[in-house]
Amino acid sequence: MIIGGVMRKKLLIGLLVVLFTLTGCKLSVGRTYENLLEGYIKAYTEADLNEVHNVFPPFYVEYSKDQLTQEYLENQVKKLKTQYGDDVKITYELTDKKQLTEKELKSLNENMARIYNSKENASECYRYEGNLITKGSLKEYKSSLSSMGYCKYNNTWYLVALIYEKEA
Repeated sequence: MIIGGVMRKKLLIGLLVVLFTLTGCKLSVGRTYENLLEGYIKAYTEADLNEVHNVFPPFYVEYSKDQLTQEYLENQVKKLKTQYGDDVKITYELTDKKQLTEKELKSLNENMARIYNSKENASECYRYEGNLITKGSLKEYKSSLSSMGYCKYNNTWYLVALIYEKEA
């Protein structure tokens, strides 16, 4: 059977889409903003120190190693349960995503170097708008996600506290 020009193009495009989807998914599994946010939530609701090491960049983990311990996380879980109830759950809602400008990215990198003594620079960073919703039988609270960024260091994406001079 001979495949005509139009059919050949459709078949080629279809194969490229499948190939891109398969390889693209393998490269990004577990490193999307949503996956990292879910890891962050798991770290603080289940006292999972491994998740902390997964979602934050190595320079932050190193800087915080004396404060951000298993005992600290277990105390955070106890506080959450005391404030919200044993049934506490944290969810999120995302409403917007904005890429940091070159000037904002430069400011972020300078601040990370100054605060965390980091020699690594983010090559790309996004600020998400939305909320973390902490809810239990005792109360509910929404907090903004706008200070948490999704930044790429050495070709790996992490959650980062956004400390930069915002352009008007």
